[in-house]
Amino acid sequence: MRRRLLSAGLTAGVLAMPMLPTGVSAQLAVSSNDGKGVLINGVNTVPDKPTPDNVAIIDLNVSPPKILAEVNVPTSLVGPPQSVAIAPDESFALVTAATKLDPADPKKLVPNNLVSVIDLKASPPVVLATHEAGAAASGVAINPGATLALVANRQKAPFRFSPYPEKP
Repeated sequence: MRRRLLSAGLTAGVLAMPMLPTGVSAQLAVSSNDGKGVLINGVNTVPDKPTPDNVAIIDLNVSPPKILAEVNVPTSLVGPPQSVAIAPDESFALVTAATKLDPADPKKLVPNNLVSVIDLKASPPVVLATHEAGAAASGVAINPGATLALVANRQKAPFRFSPYPEKP
């Protein structure tokens, strides 16, 4: 009896799939590539000769997928896959950079606060702007209308907020 119910459930699920609304699926992927960090035995380590950070714009419409472009932009291995967001219409991408090399000690990483805006429609893709978004900016999301982006950070920001007005 249990097997029959499971089979009936799977059949119903498969039959219902064509009736589900299908949205536009992304045809691009953006891969964040951190040149200043490598994992050695599970420990994030700065290499002797760090390479520039970059993102690769990848076409998923072809098999095998093809790298369309690489753009040098600050990024970090902290946060992927949430550290990159692509607008629903694939016109731009946002890329966070949670860490950077410590200017005082290039073998150490310190928090970074950057978010870069990449124009994916340009040929080749280019960085349109870079914004500051708080210490260790690592997560980013774009709303469906591409009118709002939210950036989360991994360190306590020096910011205070109270929903209550101050008393006179």
